[in-house]
Amino acid sequence: MGIQIYCPACRSAFALGAKVCPKCAANLARNRKYRVAVSHAGRVKVKIVDGSLELARQVESKLKNDAVQTGVLGVTKAPTLGEAWDKFLAWAKINKRSWRDDQYRWDMHIAPRLSGLRMNEIQPKDIQSVLDGMALAGAAQGKPYAAATIRQVFVLIKRVFNWSYQQGGYDGANPSERIDPPCVDNRVTECLSQEEIGRLVAVCDAWPNRTAALVVKFALFTGLRQGEILHLRWQDIDFKNEMLTIQAEMAKGKKSNTLRLSRAALDVLNEVQSLRIDSGWVFANGAGEERKQFGKIWERIRAKANLPEGFRFHGLRHTFASYVASSGKVDLYTLQNLLTHKSPQMTQRYAHLLDEAMKRATGVVDDIFGNNK
Repeated sequence: MGIQIYCPACRSAFALGAKVCPKCAANLARNRKYRVAVSHAGRVKVKIVDGSLELARQVESKLKNDAVQTGVLGVTKAPTLGEAWDKFLAWAKINKRSWRDDQYRWDMHIAPRLSGLRMNEIQPKDIQSVLDGMALAGAAQGKPYAAATIRQVFVLIKRVFNWSYQQGGYDGANPSERIDPPCVDNRVTECLSQEEIGRLVAVCDAWPNRTAALVVKFALFTGLRQGEILHLRWQDIDFKNEMLTIQAEMAKGKKSNTLRLSRAALDVLNEVQSLRIDSGWVFANGAGEERKQFGKIWERIRAKANLPEGFRFHGLRHTFASYVASSGKVDLYTLQNLLTHKSPQMTQRYAHLLDEAMKRATGVVDDIFGNNK
């Protein structure tokens, strides 16, 4: 292995000192060519170099460097981000509840700019261009993307790189590590007023698609996440003990949770049963299958109830939590369990409502005993 004189006439290679081919007697002194061969991990990579010995040595150095970087002597190139994404998506469909959200972010924002680029060629500026493009496009349409949305796209790019590295599909650097992610204030909490809740319930009671309307009411009465509700099966409902189980594949942290149902929530489930839909899914679609999407229906119900345009379905969860916290009848630990939060930090955003409830309780004490000073 190494560098040898190459005879193009008989395609043989000899020591560098050779001036005449020992096999065919061709003159090797004119138009010299070199055979560069590098061996790594049982594989051999060969290049024929037309030029000087110095150029042949540079090629040899590059081949050795490529062998170290790829581990397969340059035979396997770094995959494109699109190729890595295809493998990641196949994994996500089995292991992630939110894979459809990931696919939307990929198709909408990432693929048009980065899909065809090899992972080792992607620079931080390329990723930044995706994030900046979202900000500019949103502003041009008059509906700027929220910082949280842009951050989710950034996190997905970073995750595809990290996942590919963990799976052995890519050994290079992760360019997203050199970018500051968009700042997000996760403490923003949506909450409907009593009047807005009244309008929403009235719209749901009159909505022709009864199952869809009951999805909304169930979210309001339980504080469950949309995915948890749509994935419910009748086998998860224990009417006798008035309990509901969120199976591990849909629960945060991949750990099942069992919750007690309120009378209002049980009434919703009883109404769903009265519809006599032949399906194992509680809130099945018209074909009796699991609902995969709910965004368009929610937009129509929200508009009919005249709720704020930006109010999300997830805001029903915040509304539930806010009213339970402000009732003064639960502590932070109980609220954490009701919301199936993995840590108290997630529930902390409602602590000020608990404080207000305590202040009201203190006021009651003052009213009772204040006149007896």
